[in-house]
Amino acid sequence: KETQNCLNHLHRGNDGTNVIEWKEHGVSFGFMRHSIIAPDDINSMQPIISDTGKTALVMNGEIFDYQDIKKDLLEKGFTFKSQGDAEVLLNLYKSRGDHFCDELDSMYAAAIFDFEHDYPRILIFRDWIGEEPLHYIYNQSKRQFIFSSEIKGFLGLDDYNFNDVQALEPGTIFEVNLSDFSSRQWKYYELSVNQSKFSYSSPEAIGIELRKRLEKSAEERIIADVPTCCLLSGGIDSLITTYLVNKLLRQKGENLTLYTFHIEEEPIIEGTDLYHARIAAKALGLENNLVEVHVSRKEAVEALPEVIYSLEDKRSKDFNVYTAIYNHFLAKRIAKDGFKVVFNGEGSDELQGSYGSWGSFKVEPEEITKPEFRLKMTYNLHKGGLMRTSKVMMYSGPLEMRTFFLSRNVAEYLLNIPPTFLRDGGVWKMPLVNAFKDVIPEAILRRPKARPQDSTGIMALTPLILERFKEYGKSDQEIFESIFKK
Repeated sequence: KETQNCLNHLHRGNDGTNVIEWKEHGVSFGFMRHSIIAPDDINSMQPIISDTGKTALVMNGEIFDYQDIKKDLLEKGFTFKSQGDAEVLLNLYKSRGDHFCDELDSMYAAAIFDFEHDYPRILIFRDWIGEEPLHYIYNQSKRQFIFSSEIKGFLGLDDYNFNDVQALEPGTIFEVNLSDFSSRQWKYYELSVNQSKFSYSSPEAIGIELRKRLEKSAEERIIADVPTCCLLSGGIDSLITTYLVNKLLRQKGENLTLYTFHIEEEPIIEGTDLYHARIAAKALGLENNLVEVHVSRKEAVEALPEVIYSLEDKRSKDFNVYTAIYNHFLAKRIAKDGFKVVFNGEGSDELQGSYGSWGSFKVEPEEITKPEFRLKMTYNLHKGGLMRTSKVMMYSGPLEMRTFFLSRNVAEYLLNIPPTFLRDGGVWKMPLVNAFKDVIPEAILRRPKARPQDSTGIMALTPLILERFKEYGKSDQEIFESIFKK
């Protein structure tokens, strides 16, 4: 009953819920489905139970190369009753034990209950960079272990302390031994600065290698048995993402729909996303496929409490909240149009140091392009950009957001590109320009870096927010924090 109460507070799918309980072990798993792979396969509904009945799994996200893994497991004698990727992950665990995540280059947050191990245990684990959220409460003395994809899930408990909620670190497996309720955790993968691992001989050579890696990532991450679409801001990350998705969909005879956002009272001038999105869509031959989502200032301001509630940012950072506003409205429109998967360019900025100081984020220009700082920024993605996508887009959609930049194959290469190859004046992502200038007009690729909260018209909301929510504080940061606590 308590597990079902927790599920009632979640927003991670509307394709059915299911709860399985093991009373003799004091364990229950609850699942809310957002079906993308094999949506009509009832055997893909989770929790997935093994053929022995002694291991079980719940998972959000995708195992992108599940078909290849499944083929290997079939050759080893494993059997499958479902068509989806969750059962593949469970059997991979049964095949490889504690090392089952070591080679996975996908996006997932999951849990496994295993009572045929040396001791009964629960494992929770998360993809290498934290594309999928996962929170937990663990108390050994109370023999209490609860996990949820949203902090809101804990609202279904009879009693909980908000300060006890922790976020599992990316690339980590956390184990609870159900015999003595001890715990341990270990990292199965960590991105690192290691420039000697790659050859960076010239801008042209970097472009060729980066293009190859992004195309491979696109082929892996495009898998879906439901409609997909793209966000297009007109910036280089979304432009290249759009090009790659469109190329793959056209090979299957499918059309690509694009979405861009604008505050309707703001002029559509050079520098705004909408202005550049129209140019970019036309250059790709997709001008008739661009959906413009116009939202009034008043509507955007009134949505602020719901946006903060969906974001679940304990820090309530201004740079997260402002940008989450347009994700909220885009998700509502995209889901209304029948899509379940959306692609964007998340991760590119962090891996290439394409940031400057803004709001409460302060950084020295000579610091931001250093690989060590870019590594730190990338590992903070799960506290910022990925919350805006994985949480806000799921809450307001539900939608699953994917990016080609956060495969290990791409991220390792991008992170280690020497700073001298990254910038050319106001163009901060020269490796991407060099990678695609033969198929996308270079003038469009060279659009100077624009902060989305500025280029969508979101920042024009600040004085209206200060007036509308003045009882919560004197500054926008105070207001965001107070609304979150409430």
